[in-house]
Amino acid sequence: MQSFALLGRLLVWSAVALGMIGIAVWFVRRIRGDVLAQKDSAEQAEHMLREFTAMRADGRLDDEEYRAIRDRLRSVSSTRTGFSPAPERK
Repeated sequence: MQSFALLGRLLVWSAVALGMIGIAVWFVRRIRGDVLAQKDSAEQAEHMLREFTAMRADGRLDDEEYRAIRDRLRSVSSTRTGFSPAPERK
């Protein structure tokens, strides 16, 4: 009788441990996915900024349009990565 009680407690604690491990794995995967999504978004914003810089150099964008686009892309990039945008070079 005592061995059944011990076996029962062992099964319960095994289930609890497996449940906690499952929750931890789910939590880590979710955080990792969010971080990767933010990184991809920031990289895309930087790529678009390079494209618009090239368009400005070619004369397809005027300075006012370029500044508006640049400021918006930098604000998106900085809010997603947590870093402030680099100062503009002149």
